[in-house]
Amino acid sequence: MHARVSPAVVPPTRWVMWAIPIFLFLIGVFHRAAPGVIAHDLIQAFEATGAAIGRLAATYFYSYATLMAPAELLLDAFGARRVLTAGGAVMSIGALVTGGATGTPMPFTGWPRLGAGASATSLALLVSAPLSGFASEAK
Repeated sequence: MHARVSPAVVPPTRWVMWAIPIFLFLIGVFHRAAPGVIAHDLIQAFEATGAAIGRLAATYFYSYATLMAPAELLLDAFGARRVLTAGGAVMSIGALVTGGATGTPMPFTGWPRLGAGASATSLALLVSAPLSGFASEAK
């Protein structure tokens, strides 16, 4: 028989530690919307066309969608903490490469890294939820 566990039993430290994946997920959400918000600035800075900016925005989603299944396998193999750390590092590298871009090719190397890191961090967010461990702890 399984014991019932009340959600009020969740230690506050779990919620604080869950704030880190939430923060990384929000950074990923901002990067998803960024090309639409700064499209005019990107066109002026890189003398690019609207189609080039559209391709740039699409590279995020291509890498994000492609790496969802491998990120899940990495979560199973290494755990949420390691995958979250690696995903955050990959997102940081992508942001630095994209932010330091001086020509059109550089954002096309940085933006997919943002999507790759975001795929790992969004899955790690779901796995590391404070209430997700109650079923196993109640046994």
